[in-house]
Amino acid sequence: MVGMADIQSMSVGDFREWLDASSTYKLNHTQPRPYLADIVAFCARRGQFTIEYKTAFDGPAVTCDFIGKKFLNEGLPPSARIYLHRFNIEQGVF
Repeated sequence: MVGMADIQSMSVGDFREWLDASSTYKLNHTQPRPYLADIVAFCARRGQFTIEYKTAFDGPAVTCDFIGKKFLNEGLPPSARIYLHRFNIEQGVF
């Protein structure tokens, strides 16, 4: 607690419930398989269903197509909002 404010660490998952539209089959058969710990640069472009990543700063960019076929045909559904009620009745704080 800093001063009169209670600081809470928040992430993207605290505001939206994102649907996993990735294809496990595509990820398992991608060569080289992308691991988050190995990625040093990442690029996603609006309107495209692929990403580009690098495993070395001076290395080439690798294109990864990981979205499932069902979602490519039907489109990605919007994420659901998560409404958090931050008021604690016992403590009387937000």
